[in-house]
Amino acid sequence: MTTVSDRLHAGRGQKGFTLLEVMISVSILTIGFFAIYSLFMQSVAASGEARFRQQAAFLSTLKESTLVGDTSEVSSDEGDFGEDYPGWRWRLSPSKVEHKEFEEVAKRLKRVRLEVFQDGSDRVYGTTHYLFVTEES
Repeated sequence: MTTVSDRLHAGRGQKGFTLLEVMISVSILTIGFFAIYSLFMQSVAASGEARFRQQAAFLSTLKESTLVGDTSEVSSDEGDFGEDYPGWRWRLSPSKVEHKEFEEVAKRLKRVRLEVFQDGSDRVYGTTHYLFVTEES
């Protein structure tokens, strides 16, 4: 007949893992997996933001090249970039520059805010330019 003491000594020679060791290993692997997953999701979000900024900066420069003409004719306007860039839109908002100390110079300047954005997105890429007006408007 086998005693309790014999069973304890017989188990020591066998190779394998205890349930506690397996549970600790799985817990450590799970924590590591979620840390890596979190970093992956952050990199995907950063990549999307970088892609948006790069495309918006390019389209902003493209639109700015059309403003080189007569600066006194710049007015509030908005539109899209056509079939070449579907879903991208722009908005132009000019305003007067007011400055008490440099009143004469400020009369000849026009502040122009150009915003580029995608339809359905809350991200906006904006630039502000100060244009010298050749004729007072």
